Amino acid sequence: MSKLIDALAYPIPPAPFVDSKDTVIPQRIADSLLNVKMDVGIHPNMYGDFDSSTINLLPDTYKDIMNSNKTNAKIITDIKGIESLRGHHIELVDATQTNELTGFYNVDILFHFSVIIYNSDKTKAVLELGTSKGMLNGSSGILCMEKRNDEWTIVESFGTSIW
Repeated sequence: MSKLIDALAYPIPPAPFVDSKDTVIPQRIADSLLNVKMDVGIHPNMYGDFDSSTINLLPDTYKDIMNSNKTNAKIITDIKGIESLRGHHIELVDATQTNELTGFYNVDILFHFSVIIYNSDKTKAVLELGTSKGMLNGSSGILCMEKRNDEWTIVESFGTSIW
């Protein structure tokens, strides 16, 4: 989770200057954006049922995980062990009581994690991950991950929605 947060938590780049014909962000601005420390919220979605059209897009080994290992699913219930190496402040956003994303405006980016479904030896995992930077600025996708040399790597990913 920490690796995903560090890779995806960055501020929205500024728009190009009005008179500029250059649409590329200068390297010094890109570097400074990557150094910004953000307030990151984690909202654990409590569902774990992916629709059949989504499951059909998965590679066969991950389809098997989805179909047979619901007992190896994990819900994120605390953020112990989830730390940003880039220095972001991470907090758990509890939306279970009000059914709203309370506290959403107190974070710079909100991560939505589905239930994480593992294979039997916990070397492969499937999850849905969404990120929101505002009510009309977000996306989600399915991640197929594999543990290699004690480090999780994204093997395959595909988008599921944009808002």
